[in-house]
Amino acid sequence: CASPGSKTTQILDLLNFHNINYELTAIELEKVRVNRLINNIQKMGFTGFKIVNCSASDFVTSDKFDVIILDVPCSGNLVGDNNWLSKRKVSDICEKSDLQKSIVKNISKYLSEDGELIYSTCSIEVEENENNVKWIKENCSLESVKINLDTGFDTSCVANVLGLRFLPHKSKTQGFFVSKFVRK
Repeated sequence: CASPGSKTTQILDLLNFHNINYELTAIELEKVRVNRLINNIQKMGFTGFKIVNCSASDFVTSDKFDVIILDVPCSGNLVGDNNWLSKRKVSDICEKSDLQKSIVKNISKYLSEDGELIYSTCSIEVEENENNVKWIKENCSLESVKINLDTGFDTSCVANVLGLRFLPHKSKTQGFFVSKFVRK
């Protein structure tokens, strides 16, 4: 889900701004979106990146990564889509949750010993967020850690050890969830 590349280019921009030596690998499933991702990164003048065209559930490498950001495919939410309620069923949310687990299970194998894994969705569904955090802790040899982030608004509706839930009416965003993990 790396395309069209706004998060990828923001990360590259920060790494360059802070003069951090890096090699960035981005995974995108859809071939047509790979081209868009490459174009957007190249337009910004960045180098030091590799794009892999595959499912993150099937990704294989001999590399280990110090930081892994998984902005996983999700069911979205009704703030970003006026027809969300009419298009979604509970089974859709459960299918996305299973896909998310599959991705985390595979990708977490490539986290370096002292690395950090960031898990995020643009969903506010418990099945795709808090329930997955609990599953990850039980099945991926990872533990969740508190995210130290001054958001400027109330995130107390989620125990911070599970992650941060950004609710639209409080954060003035479409709503999303983020959690951080390290190796046990």
